[in-house]
This record gives sequence, structure tokens and C-alpha cells, in this order.
Amino acid sequence: MPPGNYSVSVLGVGQGERGGAAFRAEQITLLGEKDWRFRAWVDRLGLVGLIPFIAAFIVNFIYRVSIVSLVAVAIGLGVLLPRFWISRSRRYREIERRLHEHEASFPHFVLDLRRVESVAGLVGGHFVV
Repeated sequence: MPPGNYSVSVLGVGQGERGGAAFRAEQITLLGEKDWRFRAWVDRLGLVGLIPFIAAFIVNFIYRVSIVSLVAVAIGLGVLLPRFWISRSRRYREIERRLHEHEASFPHFVLDLRRVESVAGLVGGHFVV
């Protein structure tokens, strides 16, 4: 490349940008229907466990700390603990490992290099190659 001023754009490509339905189908193919459903169930279990904490926050906001808010926190912990234990199981860790390896194969960054005549208007730093 000849010397001069160049503009570099870095674009990230995330899993959500691949299309929700296509990414889901790709996961089901990779994991198998049974393991994919198991992982989805564990993730939903974690979301359900957040509901009592949100209720406790609202009760604390309105009434300060009360018995109701403490009961909501206890229920939330009771619901989140099974999710915590299940997510430490060999099966769940193996599923997560396979997904992370697969996602690591995605192109994460796209670089676009363009020669510019003037640096006026360019935002960002600089580097020398």
C-alpha cells in the first residue's frame, strides 16, 4: 500500500445480527433438539427466578424493607438456586462449551480500509504501520 492517510472502520458482527430464527435453527442443528430444549429450560428458569427480586424491589421502593420483601427475596433465592446448580452440571457445561466453540468461529470484526485525501472530519485516533 502506498503511504498516505487511510480511514479504518471496524464493524462488529454479533450473534444477534445473524437473524434470530436462523441462529436458533443453527443451534438446534449443532446441539440437537433435546440439548437445545434443556438449555432453553435452564435459561427460562433463571429468568423466572428474577421475578421475585423485581417484586421485592418494588415493595422496598413503596414500603421500605418489610416482611413481604424478605419473603420475595427468599422465594427468588429458592427459584434461582436450582438454576445455579443445574448450570454447574456436566451436561449444561458441555452444551455451553459446544456453543462457545461454535460462536468463536463466527467472524467477529470486519475491517474496512479506505484511502482519504484529507483527515478533516475523521473521528478517532491514529496508528502508524
